[in-house]
Amino acid sequence: IDQRGVIATVDFSRNGRLLATAGADGTARIWRLDPPSLLHELRRHTGRVTDVAFSPHRVLLATASNDATGLVWNVARGTLRSNLLGHRGYVNSARFSSDGDFVITASRDSTARVWTAKSGIAESVLAGHRGAVVRATFAPDGTRALTWSDDGTVRLWDPGIRPELREIGRHGGAVTSVSFEAGAGTMLTAGLEGVARLWRGGRVVRTFSHGAPIVDAAISGEHRLVVTAGSDGVARIWPLAGGESGVLRHGSPLTAVALRSGRVATAGRDGLVRVWSVPEGESLGSLKHPAPVLDVAFDSTGGRIATAGADGIGRVWVDGRIVHQLDGHTDDVTSIAFGPNGGLLVTASRDHSVRLWSAETGAALRIFGFHFAIVNEAAISSDGRWIVTAGPSRSGLWPVRGARSAVFLRGHEGPLQSATFAPGSHRIVTGGVDGTVRTYTCEECGRIPALLRLAEQRLNQARER
Repeated sequence: IDQRGVIATVDFSRNGRLLATAGADGTARIWRLDPPSLLHELRRHTGRVTDVAFSPHRVLLATASNDATGLVWNVARGTLRSNLLGHRGYVNSARFSSDGDFVITASRDSTARVWTAKSGIAESVLAGHRGAVVRATFAPDGTRALTWSDDGTVRLWDPGIRPELREIGRHGGAVTSVSFEAGAGTMLTAGLEGVARLWRGGRVVRTFSHGAPIVDAAISGEHRLVVTAGSDGVARIWPLAGGESGVLRHGSPLTAVALRSGRVATAGRDGLVRVWSVPEGESLGSLKHPAPVLDVAFDSTGGRIATAGADGIGRVWVDGRIVHQLDGHTDDVTSIAFGPNGGLLVTASRDHSVRLWSAETGAALRIFGFHFAIVNEAAISSDGRWIVTAGPSRSGLWPVRGARSAVFLRGHEGPLQSATFAPGSHRIVTGGVDGTVRTYTCEECGRIPALLRLAEQRLNQARER
């Protein structure tokens, strides 16, 4: 067998009849061993091929390269099946899961990533190492992954995300909002077809017809109200007990609405946030911005208001004054939300990033940059430990602190508009432009930090022996 140059590594198929070689010339080759002959020459990488791996059933071959990509090939045809794009440094290794459905790659960018083999969709980003990730592999059962790095650590990863694979409802247009009534098990969804729906136990118990596309909606169990915000510049107040809706006329197309402690805040493309009393509907003042306001949120007490601007700036307001200006995004801030105790803020942006801030000081705490397109919304779980995001095609889940593992939730057929946690749980609800509302359960959300601590503890014990 002549690879014509330096061979970085080789891999045998499980039945021993095929051999794959990784070449320093940027070419991978698949060889038949009996009789010895070249089956396919795989030319697509633009740098040295660093690793090759057959899938368990010999259907696919994964290759890794120092061109920062991984590729998945059809073994029988020698054709490219999918591109694994997203790493920002040399890809050192690529390995299949035991069922052949997933590939895990290790990179010099200090991350490992899990991909769907046939589509190339990134499912998880495992970030926490402080040096290049040398190798990454799946456990035999396929539920966990092991990585080791130049930083001297070995890490065990168990994202624990289980899609319920249940579409709980469908709107006639894009779903623009998903929210909950705290402690009541009641969910409110809204869509561009102009209808909001109230759900209990997976069933629609009431609908609200706004008369124009609904861009946002909010619910208050305390005041027994639903508020819908329309592109017609009107917010409507709906008593849950029934009856006619009240009308709040903002004066320009609305982008968002928030409801807390007897007050409603409406955000508009005119750069104003207007504050109203409910259910009276009296104007309590306005907050002026130099650009359209794309989102608005109250803290848990209703004493602070946070706004997201099309000028790339988030702002925190108290009594009509700016107390913190959140600078850092390089494009529109599409979403802003307080954490459960009001100590944290999370923002999402068209610049593809999500940022975490101190709501007390306005200081930037962390950047989550693993989405590859506009992030439409971000929310913090009720225990303050997790962030869920609505991204270009999937929802992402991120721990607020500790090892930065990102998990992407599949199911929607297009971009997501909304993602949030159900109060007091790790149930995630997402809404997409495909009109669907989906639920996911993060059973392991409380266990990942413990698993990582246990893995590091065992590594330290092994070093001491």
